[in-house]
Amino acid sequence: MSVRALVDLWFTEQIAAKSSLFEAGILQDAPNDESFVLRLNALVAASAREFIPKLKKDLGSAILARGRLNEHAELVVFGHWLLRDGMSRVLTGHNVVEEDQECD
Repeated sequence: MSVRALVDLWFTEQIAAKSSLFEAGILQDAPNDESFVLRLNALVAASAREFIPKLKKDLGSAILARGRLNEHAELVVFGHWLLRDGMSRVLTGHNVVEEDQECD
């Protein structure tokens, strides 16, 4: 393992201890899709180390006013939708706007 990979792994361990939006561990060894997304999110965060004071403890606190996501929650929510929800409505061909409109 390279020095950079070891530093990133150490960093991911530090932030995973502070927030459930991240998981420490080697990306390729993730046991499931959710772990993969959380580990990927931790690696992305490792490249921007200056945001540590802005870490949100969990997904609930990472949802800001008007439903906007904190930058550290975006990949987690996208990954959940993509992998766990199976890109709901996109793969089925449903048009979200048409489906959600009221019928006259």
